[in-house]
Amino acid sequence: MWLRTVCVVWCLASVALPGVATAQDTPADRAQAAYEEAQEAYRAKRFEDALQLLNKANALAPNPVYTYNIGRIHEGMGELGKAYRAFLRLKALPGVTPELQQLAEERARALKASAQLLVFRFVERPPSAIVQLDGQAVPDPDVDHTAPVGAHQVCLIQRSALASCWRGRMRAGVRTTFPPKEEAGTRSWLQWLPIDGAQKLALNGHRLFLDLAATWRIDVDAGKHTVAVTMAGGDVRQTTVELLPGEGTRIAAAQVEAPTVGIAESQGSSAGPWPWVVAGIGVATVAGGATLMALGQSDRNEVDDLANDPATGVVPGETQSNAQAQWDAGSTKTAVGIGLLAAGGAAVISGVVWWALAPEKTEGDKSKARDVRVWVSPGGTIGATVSF
Repeated sequence: MWLRTVCVVWCLASVALPGVATAQDTPADRAQAAYEEAQEAYRAKRFEDALQLLNKANALAPNPVYTYNIGRIHEGMGELGKAYRAFLRLKALPGVTPELQQLAEERARALKASAQLLVFRFVERPPSAIVQLDGQAVPDPDVDHTAPVGAHQVCLIQRSALASCWRGRMRAGVRTTFPPKEEAGTRSWLQWLPIDGAQKLALNGHRLFLDLAATWRIDVDAGKHTVAVTMAGGDVRQTTVELLPGEGTRIAAAQVEAPTVGIAESQGSSAGPWPWVVAGIGVATVAGGATLMALGQSDRNEVDDLANDPATGVVPGETQSNAQAQWDAGSTKTAVGIGLLAAGGAAVISGVVWWALAPEKTEGDKSKARDVRVWVSPGGTIGATVSF
């Protein structure tokens, strides 16, 4: 569709612009010559050459038609962000016809979202193959699809027990086509061998929709990969491999024999981080209380050290009232400090007990309660014993 539109606009431009003068002695003449060369390059599908010639023509004799065709070529090359900006520029140019203005606005609206996101499509795909993006099946992968900016994993799963996965960051506003053009020496492979009881297979944290009863070859980028296998009982077994270009390895029972600690088992406390937030506030309160106590004691010690007559409390150079005020201020700081120490200590104990009483999360959101016993010593000390 976009090729037909470009052709129409180019034909209009050919009529609107003057013919090529023999001497080519004006910028408009040279622009027209470059424009006609761009047409030939475009028909030959030499899009980069056509783009370079159009930019040259537009620099010699700016024309809204040149700008529109520049945007359309960027769009055809998958440079959606550049195409979007070209259509926006065209709307502000002088001499734009209503027809061309409408075409530019339509293209700008169509590209606005894609210019800020990742865009990808498959240009060569067996009809029965499945395409996955980060563990999710992609419907109709032969058209443009968008994804948030960041690193992604794209996989092509064929019925012939062959899968190919690519991982990396794609640029926003640029259409990435798959399969990508690969340089020699950048790919490796994994071979999946059936494992009794295996239910799911994940590559780099993303599930692959494979028939795990069959043997699979999975072509991957060279580098480090993590393979996780979910067993029938819910255990997740994991292994990490680092592959050199052109090399591969097998994924079999021997590689994933032991359950992975921290994935199949404990997932932390069901209470989340809040018990430790409370305990942290308690620690900070204890520190503030200790500081106030120290300051209060310092004020009172200063009055004691400077007093000529401890019985009367008179300080040289100061009045009795000043000395009494300093003493009272020190007493207040000490009392507040003691209160903060008590409150902070209670917060610390509360946070720890909260964490201990909260059930421990395990895989599948199952919870396992801890055995907690709180005790008080004859001296008034509070403690807790936690059994895991």
